[in-house]
Amino acid sequence: MSKVDLHIFTNSAANSPSTKIIMQTYKSFCDTFGPVVPAGVWMDSKPNVRKAMKYKVNLSQKFRIVHDCESLSDGYIKAVKSSNADWIFILEHDWIIKKEFIHHDLEQIIDCMKACGVYHMRFNKRDTTLAGWDTTLEENSYGDFKWCKTNILSNNPHIINRKKILDFINKKYIVVKPGSKGIEEVISAKPETWGAIYGPLGHPNTVWHTDGKKVMI
Repeated sequence: MSKVDLHIFTNSAANSPSTKIIMQTYKSFCDTFGPVVPAGVWMDSKPNVRKAMKYKVNLSQKFRIVHDCESLSDGYIKAVKSSNADWIFILEHDWIIKKEFIHHDLEQIIDCMKACGVYHMRFNKRDTTLAGWDTTLEENSYGDFKWCKTNILSNNPHIINRKKILDFINKKYIVVKPGSKGIEEVISAKPETWGAIYGPLGHPNTVWHTDGKKVMI
């Protein structure tokens, strides 16, 4: 199987220094796909800077590798540039993966991506229908594997072909911006880019956003 890295992106927010939210997310990943060791964690100390140091200490007790970053896009770019994996699973800290609606393992998903030329496969927060920024959807098949081509590359949990995304970074299709900006709204504006969504048209949402910005533990 091709090498796959897992990178989790977090920030010191309302729930810091608790690691409950990120551990729920990591558990949902492991329950669905099995553990990927080591998991790289990228931590932005904002906005709850006062609790950031303790949050990093707590994260370091759960994960062997915890890197500092200035924003989501800064961590994303650093993760892609520092990895030597063929594929990277991108996961923000406040998403729960819904195992019951994912019917393939990582190897099967990546086999499909390689065969179909897919470089960005996301797991959708809503049923796979025309909505939001997804203004075009086209169902495709690879054996029993169904996926939908879309005009948007979302920050929702996703798998990327590292070399392809590195090329986009070098072309400034992803740029460092504050907070969660600099990725999806920049790369999706390029006419030659497109994304894929796991599952056929009408497939139930495969992830759930717990929204770590607001949750108090």
